[in-house]
Amino acid sequence: MGCSLTGWSAVASAPANTTLAAVLAGFMINGIILLLSRKPEEMSAKYIQALSLLFSAFIILGLDAYLFSLVTGDSTDIIGKVSACRRAWTEAMFAAGLLAIGAVAIVVGFVLLFDAYFCSDLKNESKLSYGNSLKLLSNLCNAIRVGV
Repeated sequence: MGCSLTGWSAVASAPANTTLAAVLAGFMINGIILLLSRKPEEMSAKYIQALSLLFSAFIILGLDAYLFSLVTGDSTDIIGKVSACRRAWTEAMFAAGLLAIGAVAIVVGFVLLFDAYFCSDLKNESKLSYGNSLKLLSNLCNAIRVGV
């Protein structure tokens, strides 16, 4: 019988979530390396904020992949009239919460990167034909950052 009473099993979905969290953590380490390859004089405060968010997302998603892997190995049998599902569901809820926090950190980090990248171009808008588009993108990024 196990945990199947709910119609959805946290244990059965944990391997896919482990893979998702690990792949996202891998993307974060790639983003961090790309940011660190810039020269220090090219970096602004927004790049540093984005770097800190991407590093936090990397740590969170790495821990999340580990927690989902713990859920993957849990038993769903009934042991001594008590279902082991309680422990599996508790671990899965912590892991799902970390996945959500990591996803928010990713979105906000990339919005900060967009804003930092295009902000330098906005200063030279008289030379650019797409200055209004950059302002619109910057406003959109700031709205997404506030919304998230």
